[in-house]
Amino acid sequence: MVHPDAMTPSLRAVWEMKQAAMLKRSAADSAQEAEADTEADGDGDTENLRM
Repeated sequence: MVHPDAMTPSLRAVWEMKQAAMLKRSAADSAQEAEADTEADGDGDTENLRM
């Protein structure tokens, strides 16, 4: 993987869009886990769902 500082401007723009999309997906997954846990036992943590 090329370091972001060494990328051409257009390649860096694509890389930044992909990074932003991954962060959004990660945040959405976390929100869904928290919502599922709240429905499951109401304590707000997700530890018991992962076991």
